[in-house]
Amino acid sequence: MPETDTSSSQTRGAEKLPSQRFQTARNVFVAGFEDFFSGMARVRVWRELAWEDFIKRYRRSYFGVLWAILSFAVVGISILFFFSAVTGEGMQDGVSYIILGFLAFQLLSNIILDGCNVFTQAAGWITSARLPLSLFVFRDVARILIVFFFNAVGAAIILVWHGYVLPPGFAWSLVGLAVTIFNAFWVYLLLGVLVARFKDLFHLIGAIMRLGFFISPIMWVPTGEGMRSLIALYNPLTHYIAIMRDPLLGVPTPWMSWQIVGAVTLIGWASGIFMFCLLRRRVIYWV
Repeated sequence: MPETDTSSSQTRGAEKLPSQRFQTARNVFVAGFEDFFSGMARVRVWRELAWEDFIKRYRRSYFGVLWAILSFAVVGISILFFFSAVTGEGMQDGVSYIILGFLAFQLLSNIILDGCNVFTQAAGWITSARLPLSLFVFRDVARILIVFFFNAVGAAIILVWHGYVLPPGFAWSLVGLAVTIFNAFWVYLLLGVLVARFKDLFHLIGAIMRLGFFISPIMWVPTGEGMRSLIALYNPLTHYIAIMRDPLLGVPTPWMSWQIVGAVTLIGWASGIFMFCLLRRRVIYWV
């Protein structure tokens, strides 16, 4: 009789194992979502940290945060002169195309490269304070927006100097900007945990982004023919640049660009949430 009870109890214990494994997996994702929304709710904390991170770069400098405007303006003007010298064309026709494309690419580059180091650069906070990891994601995205604002001022100065006038449908560019920022969160969640584990990945992505500047239509226009246009077509950066730049140029954004951006957004968010929830607890050991 006791043997029967023992075997039956073991059977009942074995039947519980699948539900326990399911509960553990469920807890991982629940904890990940709780971390994300907990970080989002601490608006004052990540907002002030973002501003502090931004101004400390220019502390004790003579021009202060104006360097964020001047640096973009200097690089933008240099690109314009280089483009004019290489093509033999005047700058007037392509100034808006180049400057707005460069502005959009700078935003995308900052999102991707800063997203790689979002957790490694916050190692001191992560190892010494009990804070949601997503807090540092929101901090860095807010800092990226601050940098973009100052870069946009520098771009506006160049454009106005060359007689640029906002077209009627320019508001769609704000929609493209909002979609890009929405994508920034999954980039940080995904690349943040992956680079925390595999440090070499940051150098690989950095090399790809340097190449991305030349294969993205910033200083050249896709003609629909040739290898360069084919590469641009399959380059996701091309389509993110298009949804932000085309409305400011007064031309309709290709529907294909919105489709590709939408597909990348869905796949990116699914991947980012999955990896963040799965690996979130290990980040503290990797940074």
